[in-house]
Amino acid sequence: MNRDIDRDIMNGSAGGTVPPENVDNAKEVSADAAADRKPAGTGKEPGTEMTGEENARAVAVSRLRVFLGAAVALTVIAALLRILALAFAYDPEPGYFRGGALPAVANALTVIAVLICLSTLFLFPKNSPKGALNDGGAPYFVSVFAAFVLIADFGYRAIRFTDAAYRAEFAYLFTGGSGSSNTRILRITGVITLLIMLSSLASAVSFFLRADGRKREKAAGGGMRNARILFGLAPPVRAVCGMTLLYFDMTSVMNGANKMISELALIAAMLFLLFEDRFEISDSGDRVRPRQYIAAGLCTVVLCGVAGISVGVGYFMGVTGDGELCFEALFETVCAAYAAVRLAYLYKEVPNAAAAEETGAAEAAEAAEAAESVEAAEAAEVAKAAEAAESVEVAEAAEVAKAAEAAESVEVAEAAEVAKAAEAAESVEVAKAAEVAEAAEVAEAAEVAKAAEAAESVEAAEAAKAAGAAAADNLTQDTAGERPEAGK
Repeated sequence: MNRDIDRDIMNGSAGGTVPPENVDNAKEVSADAAADRKPAGTGKEPGTEMTGEENARAVAVSRLRVFLGAAVALTVIAALLRILALAFAYDPEPGYFRGGALPAVANALTVIAVLICLSTLFLFPKNSPKGALNDGGAPYFVSVFAAFVLIADFGYRAIRFTDAAYRAEFAYLFTGGSGSSNTRILRITGVITLLIMLSSLASAVSFFLRADGRKREKAAGGGMRNARILFGLAPPVRAVCGMTLLYFDMTSVMNGANKMISELALIAAMLFLLFEDRFEISDSGDRVRPRQYIAAGLCTVVLCGVAGISVGVGYFMGVTGDGELCFEALFETVCAAYAAVRLAYLYKEVPNAAAAEETGAAEAAEAAEAAESVEAAEAAEVAKAAEAAESVEVAEAAEVAKAAEAAESVEVAEAAEVAKAAEAAESVEVAKAAEVAEAAEVAEAAEVAKAAEAAESVEAAEAAKAAGAAAADNLTQDTAGERPEAGK
């Protein structure tokens, strides 16, 4: 098809004469399209081969899915075993397990799961491809769910102020008290509780911001991204405050099994949330640590899942009490779900190698359709360019004809003006000649009259002279006649 288009272009049969620059551009587009349809040196259609970066990401996706699936499975098994241990081998009064196989197996399975998660630091290469925290779908809903849970945490703690015993803990914030160790601990727990309430609200804002278009706002930049970074520090602070409050909680034994695993879970959640905030701080990805993020996220899934689910179910069973452990169990469960969904969608847009092989034929067909569409678009563009060139030529010819008509009209007008000027000049000359002739005739008539008058005057003078002479002669003759008579 490209050869036909090129031949039509060179022969000028695509709807008119095409300028040379359009021909060159069309050839370049055709060559580029041909190169895209069959990569040089491969002999295969696009979609059947993957670049080095895509292959590395595909390997990372495959490994992450394996580890995430194993972590979730081990978490469910360990949580179920721990629930059974709480039901049959737990003593609520001292807060310890009475021994037996169930607690040992549950703890051993939890430790094994954590070690497997930490092995990702060594199984993933140091230059692991950086993923992207995708939005929409499950990540959107889990972010909104976490925000509402933290709002509920704040509301429940605020409602507890109606309890006089609960308010008594905060009374030591403003009074000196007895100075005993219990008074100091109550003062510390009161401050930490206030910090938890504030950080819960800020964390809710953070999760709401994360649920609304991370990539779009990151590309646009501006105040929303800065707010996301600032409020992104609130969830780790909330985890630290919860861990500190559990440490100073006097309603549970200091080294109890539930308190220990809850504190470990909050430490893992704090690290995971800190690594996630690095995605917001880094524009180019240089501050993102994929291996550490994956390891902390998997540990969060295991520890927060086991601790949160088991302690929460134990609360409804009436064996874990209603102290701070129950508040933190809900937060831990939310962190486990959030981490699992985030890890599942970390490389969501990148297919793995197996999927690439299975869908190679489909991608090749899509590439062929796309190439055909490109060819059709190229042909349409060439025809459109030819039509445009023909339209330009017609317009230029019309402009030339119009200019010729205008020039001819100008020449005719100039000729008419010249003829008119010649006629006017000729009329002036005729008028002047008539005037000259008339003046000459008048002058000639005057001269003739003057000559006639002069001649008449001369004739009159001559006549007078002749008359005078005749008179003189007569007088002379008379005188002579008289003289003889006198002599006689």
